[in-house]
Amino acid sequence: MYQDLSTSPTRSRRRSSSASSPAMLSFSAWIFPAVSRRWPAIRSISLSSSAMFRLFSSSSRTSSSLMALSSSASAGPGAAAQMIITAASKAASRFLRGRCKRWSSSRSRITPYVCRTCSHYNRKVRFCPSSGFSGKEDAVRERMRTMTERDETQMTELTGLLIRRIREDGRTGYVTDADGKRRSLPAIPFRDYMAVCLYDEKHGYYAAGPNRVGREGDFYTSADIGGVMSAVLARFASRTFAGSGRPPVIFEWGAGTGRLGIRLLDEWRNIEPDRAVSVRYVMADSHAGHREAARRGAAEAGLAASVEALAPDEAEALLAEASGPLILANELLDAFPFRRIKREGGKLWEIGAAYDEREGRLRDALMLLDRPSLDRLEAEGLKPLEGQEFEWGTDALAWLERMLGIVRAGRIVLIDYGDVQEELLAPHRMKGTMRCYRRHVVHDDPYRHPGDQDITAHVNFTAVMRTAERCGWRTVWYGTQMRFLLEGGVLELLREHAGTDPFSPEARRNRAVRQLLFSDGMSELFKVVVLERP
Repeated sequence: MYQDLSTSPTRSRRRSSSASSPAMLSFSAWIFPAVSRRWPAIRSISLSSSAMFRLFSSSSRTSSSLMALSSSASAGPGAAAQMIITAASKAASRFLRGRCKRWSSSRSRITPYVCRTCSHYNRKVRFCPSSGFSGKEDAVRERMRTMTERDETQMTELTGLLIRRIREDGRTGYVTDADGKRRSLPAIPFRDYMAVCLYDEKHGYYAAGPNRVGREGDFYTSADIGGVMSAVLARFASRTFAGSGRPPVIFEWGAGTGRLGIRLLDEWRNIEPDRAVSVRYVMADSHAGHREAARRGAAEAGLAASVEALAPDEAEALLAEASGPLILANELLDAFPFRRIKREGGKLWEIGAAYDEREGRLRDALMLLDRPSLDRLEAEGLKPLEGQEFEWGTDALAWLERMLGIVRAGRIVLIDYGDVQEELLAPHRMKGTMRCYRRHVVHDDPYRHPGDQDITAHVNFTAVMRTAERCGWRTVWYGTQMRFLLEGGVLELLREHAGTDPFSPEARRNRAVRQLLFSDGMSELFKVVVLERP
C-alpha cells in the first residue's frame, strides 16, 4: 500500500514537500477506508490526507497515537472517532504553537511581525530573510504602518470607517504601555466611537443587520419571558386611561420586534375587550428589520389596525400631536451612546477610542475634558475615586429631556437595569458597568466586534429623576422590577392546574412568572421609574 501511494505523481509531490513519514502515509491510507467501510457514519469526519500530514507531522508521539487508533477500531465507531479527534486536536495544538514561534522561518512563509494564527505582535522578532528588513525599531514601525494600511482593506467596512475617522478627527489621547511609558495617539471620545458602532446607517448594530433580540439575536429582554411583563403593563395601562374619556394612545420607544406591545394589546383584549379596540399603539425603532417584524407580528395577531411601527423621527412627529399619551421604554436608556470618565492622577479624564498603529488595534486612550464638561460633572455630583471609571449617559438624558419637552401631559414608564448614583460610584465598581453582548455571551471589550455586538451600561436613575424634575415632571414611582411586578398583580397570573404536561399554557405561564421574579436576580437588578405630568 505504501509503495502504491509513493509512486503516485500527486502523492510524491506532497511527500517531497511535506516530508511525511511512511507511518503517516500508511495511517491516512488505511485508517479512514478501513473505519469507513466498517462504520459508514465515520465518513462525516472530513480530514484530508494532506490535513492529517500537517496535523500529525509535528507530534513526537505519532506512532503511539496510531497504535492507539488501531487498537480502538475493535471498540466501535464512537471510540475510533473520539481517538481520531483527540489525537488530531493535540497535534494541531502543538503544530500551531510551533508556528507562532517560527517568526524567522522562510519555509513557514509567515508574514513578519504578525502571526497569522494568533495575530501576536513581537517587537523582538527576527525577520524573514526575504523581507529585507533589519531588527531596528524604525524598521518595525515602518513595516507595521505598511501592514496596517494593507490590512485595512481586509477588515470590516465599519472598522475601516472608524480608523479613518480617528485619523482625520485631529484630537489625541495618551496610552500607557506595559513598560510604563506614555504615548500619544489619534483618538475620538468613546461616545463617538459607540455612536458609530450602534447607529451607523449602513453598518450600525441597531440600524442594520439581523434581528438583535431574542433567541436568534444577542440578548433577551423581559418581553421575551412568557408575556408576563406585557400582562402587568396591560393592567397598568388600563388603570392609567381609566376615566380619561379619550382613546388610549401608547408610544413604545425602542420597541424592537414588537413582542412587548403585541402581547400587551392581546392581554388588554382579555381585560377590556371594548376599550382595547380603540387603542392606538405606536412602536418606534431605528432598525428597519425590527419594524418590519413588528408589522408582521401585529398582522398575525389581528392587531394591524391598532399598531404602527415607525422610525423614531416619525414617531416624534405623532407624539407632539398626542393628548395624554403613555410612553413605554423597556431597556432603551442603556442603548444610547455614553461617555466614559476616569479619575487618574487627581484629574478627571475622558476615555477615548484610539487606533494604535504599532499594535494594529483599537484601544482605550485618556483625553482631556473641556471646561463645560468638568463644570457639569461637578454640578451633578459625579466624583469618582482615584483610578475609578464610570459611564456618563448624556445622550440618554438628552433624549429624555426632549421627550419630556414634547409631551404636554401624560406618563412615562422607564424600565432598565441600573441604580442610583451613589451605588454606581461605590468602591466596588472601580471599572464601571460597561458590558458587551454578542450571541448571548457577555464580555467587556467594546473593540472586539465593532458593529456586531451590543454595548451597554447601567442607567443612573438619580440623573433620570433629576432631569424629570428640572423639566416640570414628577416621579410617582421608583423601585425594583420585582416590586413593580408584585404591585402590578403578577401573582394573579399564576394558574392552578392538575395536569402533568410541563408545556401546557398554564405551566408555561407559571414558569415565566417564577423566572421573571427570581431567575438570575434580574428583577432586583432592573429598576422601574414612572414619571408624570398631569
